[in-house]
Amino acid sequence: AAKFSSYTDAVRANILAGGDSCCRGVFIGALFAAEGGMQSIPPAWRSRTKQLSEMRQLVNRMLTRRSGTVAVTSRSAVSALTGRSR
Repeated sequence: AAKFSSYTDAVRANILAGGDSCCRGVFIGALFAAEGGMQSIPPAWRSRTKQLSEMRQLVNRMLTRRSGTVAVTSRSAVSALTGRSR
């Protein structure tokens, strides 16, 4: 995430690099989400993401299922995945 100033720039560079862009794309998304939360992803991209609310609900269930505590230690990662603060 340090080389690119935005999620959009990183995703576009990944696409242009060719090769296994899918696996790199997953990693890029994880890095930017951990660093800057959902706000890293442009609103227009989020609005076109199918089942975004269902994915957030699933993440909430996974995070709270582990003995009722959140297993993720980064506050920005928790808010990125769940839309809430710890």
